[in-house]
Amino acid sequence: MLRVLTTSMAVLLVAIGCGDRASSRGPSTAPSPPTAGATPVAAITSSAAPSRWVRRTRPSPSPATSPADPPADPPGAVLSAGGIQPIEGEIGSYTFDESGSDGPWLPATALRPVSIRAGAAISIRLRPGGRITSWVARISPASDEQGEIQEGLARGGSGGEGARVIRFAGPERGSWVLMVEVTYARGRGSGAYYWRLEVE
Repeated sequence: MLRVLTTSMAVLLVAIGCGDRASSRGPSTAPSPPTAGATPVAAITSSAAPSRWVRRTRPSPSPATSPADPPADPPGAVLSAGGIQPIEGEIGSYTFDESGSDGPWLPATALRPVSIRAGAAISIRLRPGGRITSWVARISPASDEQGEIQEGLARGGSGGEGARVIRFAGPERGSWVLMVEVTYARGRGSGAYYWRLEVE
């Protein structure tokens, strides 16, 4: 009887010891088998899908640049006297609007001769676009290539919008360079025109 009791106690102590070791290891970490009928869920990322359409902005057109306008040339001047064919003068120094040129006295060799009678009525007409408010006419001997010897022949002026034609009496007999210096109307500047006169 005592042997049976001792054996039972030994078996009980072994069972209690095994239970304590199993509880000390903690719960099992092995993955549990999937539940029947469950659907796996895929991982979701936060990156947005790229759009198929991209808005393109056209560059604004640059403003058209037009070339600068060339400076205006001074108007031509035409001399008439008696029944001769009108002849255009050669321009020397001038300022006209925003353009200008500074030149020397034009000698007789640079000019085409014009034959007129002594004391003939001379008229100078500006081409369209030019008007005169004041003017002065001078002559110099054709042999004086520098124009150092000058003689005043006539002068005049007009107010308001100015005049397109000026008139005066020609010089006496001889070979002359005629220079007519005019002041353009509306403050547009001044210019000097030259002719070679062969006066009979």
